[in-house]
Amino acid sequence: MDPMTELFYDESNTILQELRKGMVTCKGMSSYGQDIVQSVFRGVHTLKASSTMMMFENLSELSKSLEQMLFCFRGEGKEIADTQRFDDILVSYVDFFERETDQLTLGKTPEERADDLAEKIKSYTEELTGSMEEEEMEAYRQRYSAQPKRQIYYIAGDTESESNGAEAASEPEKEEKSIRTPVQPEGEDGAGAAREENGDASHMPKDIPNFENGPTGSAGDEKDLHAMKEQGDSMAAFGKGSDNSPKRYVISENKREMLFRGIRNLQRMVNSLEYSVTEEGIGQFTLDQLEKLREIERDLVQVKKYLTKADFVPVAKKMEIVVEEMSMKLGKRVRLLVKGEHTPIDFEMREKISNALIHIIRNAVDHGIEDMDERERMGKAPVGLIKLKFAIENGSLRISVKDDGRGIDTQAILQKAEEQGMLEKPASEYTREEAYDLMLKSGVTTTEIPNDYSGRGVGMDVIAYTVEELGGKLKIISQFDEGTTIMMKF
Repeated sequence: MDPMTELFYDESNTILQELRKGMVTCKGMSSYGQDIVQSVFRGVHTLKASSTMMMFENLSELSKSLEQMLFCFRGEGKEIADTQRFDDILVSYVDFFERETDQLTLGKTPEERADDLAEKIKSYTEELTGSMEEEEMEAYRQRYSAQPKRQIYYIAGDTESESNGAEAASEPEKEEKSIRTPVQPEGEDGAGAAREENGDASHMPKDIPNFENGPTGSAGDEKDLHAMKEQGDSMAAFGKGSDNSPKRYVISENKREMLFRGIRNLQRMVNSLEYSVTEEGIGQFTLDQLEKLREIERDLVQVKKYLTKADFVPVAKKMEIVVEEMSMKLGKRVRLLVKGEHTPIDFEMREKISNALIHIIRNAVDHGIEDMDERERMGKAPVGLIKLKFAIENGSLRISVKDDGRGIDTQAILQKAEEQGMLEKPASEYTREEAYDLMLKSGVTTTEIPNDYSGRGVGMDVIAYTVEELGGKLKIISQFDEGTTIMMKF
């Protein structure tokens, strides 16, 4: 798989696993409240956006239909009463999405359709909308009225040729220290995206081994790795060896034993299950065996986290595509400048951060950057600028997105929140920071007419949820008519 397809596969797999775990947690409930509705909505919304960009129409169309159904359950006091019917649809959706994305690992394109499932979703949605009040129905129509199709998508190329091309071009790029700019839409100079190379990876985040400056981790791990270095072990970490050799990793004795233990226990489990299967093909699965499988999973997940380190390069590419697409669709000229994309990061953490970033970038282009006429009236450069930066500072991962747009209108946020009955005191008593907190709540949006990118009150909610889930901190700085900076620290 090429890097973008791999990123899509990893991100989707993470979201689908979370949806499955959520279904297990909710098993036996008589009804589902807003926490569950919002959680599922966030996941499906992200899957829809990602599959649309990748041009997997069967996945994006099904996800869009399910999102529309889920919208009918959003709102204070609403709940899902027919949990069995809802579960049946959600399980079928997750199963289908997993089967189709698994095709990517075989070098195939997801193309199968789920017409029966789509019909079930459509039928359920029609029942739900049929019982809506006129005001609620109008809100639904505004959000899901027909929109023109997007004009730019990601098209995966030949992985091997792309890889070889990238390697061949890597040395000249390093020497020139240049800013690379992709093709501009409609020949407009300055629009689109640019990437500033930054190869400095001398600082590593917590829990990510830095083999250049010395290993990190437990005392046992450090001892093992140090011994391996002294013995002249030439294995490389976080990259390819010389002459296009496969990736190789230094692994401590502790992690090695964990990996072997997981494999050994898994083999024993398979043998045990095969022995218990009857001639009719029926076997019993005990609670002890289930607990043993969980233990195997924990061991293998720990080793996976240790080995699967990555960087933000495919994430940066994804954001460039989003900016180019939106620039053409919205008739704006926007330039994206990326710095520090080679900063190392754990695969799973990168997937979650990518989901949040895509909403931040979309908000910056849609809400933040003005059109050319408005920017010229305000004395600004006609091309809007968004700066995306990844860095490790004092052992923490810091990510910032800064734009030179119109800034955040706190009065508009307070007005929308007041209309939805979310204010706990008079609007005049809210500070700027408190208004930003309201903006991070689900359902709050200042977009009057929803489009492909905003207006459903989901984006900022996803950002806040992701940062909280990863144990990070979120900070927003905005000056009206000057721009906004959103910073995440992990």
